[in-house]
Amino acid sequence: MDVSINNEYTFETRIIHKEKSAELKTIDKLSVENIKNEIWKLPYPQNKRVYLYLFKEYSFVEIAKIENRDKSAIKRSIDAGIKKLRKNFKNF
Repeated sequence: MDVSINNEYTFETRIIHKEKSAELKTIDKLSVENIKNEIWKLPYPQNKRVYLYLFKEYSFVEIAKIENRDKSAIKRSIDAGIKKLRKNFKNF
């Protein structure tokens, strides 16, 4: 393999799979913790629904089955919760 091609491949690989610095990892972790804290400030059961949707990656259908509720009601609740979160974070 040509050395220039090998160096180009290595460079592209490092760019795509760049390791985050400790500072960026800490900021990411703090951001996640801030989001979680804001979620738990939402009214119950909306906070639980948003948490399950965003962090546990449950679908609207799965949450509806857990709560024995209609999927559309769950979706409306989660959408409203996410809208509140966006508004809260816009004020930061």
